Amino acid sequence: MDRADRIKQAIMDSPVVLCPERAYMITEYFKHRDDPAEPMCIRKAKAFRYFLSHKKPIIYPDELIVGNAGTGRVSAIMQPELASLFMLEDILWMERRKTTPFKISWRDKIRLLTRVAPYWLTRNLGWKAFSRPRDRLAYMREQLHATYYLINEAGGIGHFLPHYEKMLFGNAEALRRITDATKVPICTGENLYTRHTWRPFIEGQACDIIQPDMQKCGGLMETKRIADWADLYYMPMACHNLCSPVGTMASGHACAAIRSFITLESDSVELPYWQDIVQHDGSFYKDGYLEIPNKPGFGIELNEDVCRAHLGEGSTFFE
Repeated sequence: MDRADRIKQAIMDSPVVLCPERAYMITEYFKHRDDPAEPMCIRKAKAFRYFLSHKKPIIYPDELIVGNAGTGRVSAIMQPELASLFMLEDILWMERRKTTPFKISWRDKIRLLTRVAPYWLTRNLGWKAFSRPRDRLAYMREQLHATYYLINEAGGIGHFLPHYEKMLFGNAEALRRITDATKVPICTGENLYTRHTWRPFIEGQACDIIQPDMQKCGGLMETKRIADWADLYYMPMACHNLCSPVGTMASGHACAAIRSFITLESDSVELPYWQDIVQHDGSFYKDGYLEIPNKPGFGIELNEDVCRAHLGEGSTFFE
């Protein structure tokens, strides 16, 4: 067995651990070292620096590129300042849950409940989003039911949501209540598929802005159908885009044909060879805008030499 196979097998054999390390350190920083007079972006940056400087580094056998999200080889981290505070509903029986059970010691359970949860109870994002006490209480009550999590939020923390298998049912109605209760525009949808899944979100006006992902929701034409449908309810479209230059340009062409389009996400553009994966005239972006070519098709061609040079280990180039 070679090194990559050994790493893969070790990860597959490792139990999933609920890691409280980040929750402890972020709480410690904001309790004793934070300066409320500074801008929030500076405060968060300093808290992150504190976390990185105190985090326990772990290097596992066979690893050449090291770095661990948590204290276990496979870990679920906690972000009490955002929404993970509410998953503590399951903390006492976390390792016995039917869906996604996690290992966590009783010492950590007690510490989370006594030292972390009380501090963030009125300081987390969910609490800050509502100004009226009754809306806050309603939000807290709804968080005790899995149907009241945002789909985008669940995409990131769904691995430890209580009763995860029930999370999607009734979500549109729950999101509509949040949209109605807050002045913050709600944008969602990167994990919704086809018009049929989008229907309750659009017709129920469950969000302010739709955010379909063209590679997931059914392709370019299906995205346009979804966006045109939402436009009847005055809901603009922001396009989720986690793609190569090919997917980005395809999404860009479709967005250019959608009347309610407002913005296209850009991802991975920091890779030095990202734009070189395809052959195109000029820069991909100019003054913050994606340049759409007027050539046939997407107006680009694969640069096969660059693609071959960056193939993953064991991958082939359409052979």
